[in-house]
Amino acid sequence: MVSGRPAQLPGGLHMRGALLERPGPSGVALALDNAVASTLAFSDGFTANGTVRLRGARISDDLTFAGAILNGPPDGHGPSLVALRMQAADVDLTLARPPSAAVDLRGAQVSYLHDSERSWPDAVELDGFVYGSVTMDESAGQRDSVELVPEGRP
Repeated sequence: MVSGRPAQLPGGLHMRGALLERPGPSGVALALDNAVASTLAFSDGFTANGTVRLRGARISDDLTFAGAILNGPPDGHGPSLVALRMQAADVDLTLARPPSAAVDLRGAQVSYLHDSERSWPDAVELDGFVYGSVTMDESAGQRDSVELVPEGRP
């Protein structure tokens, strides 16, 4: 598990193409709770075999998962991405394929969101999620529906 709590990353964190395996006992592969960063780049083949947790993180510029793979915990018990109360200017969720488990964006605030049909798993938690604008990766097509999971339900 990679942990940087609470990290101050003025130069950003660039993990393009990185492979995170062997999550901790809670299933978390990367924990950047309350981190402050200019850029977080988890792209170009970045793969997390465990939860990526960005609770309360503040990203002043880009958060990118372009071409990333979010597998969630290997035991299947836990979300792929947790970004509760995260704040970011520009978020790119154009993943290589849909996350294997839930994405939790409750209370997150995003100015610009870039997504595609590969951005969303079957379960997404969006209560209180606020965004300024959304752009869809047209080459990925459109997704028919996303199941919203009520708070407190796994």
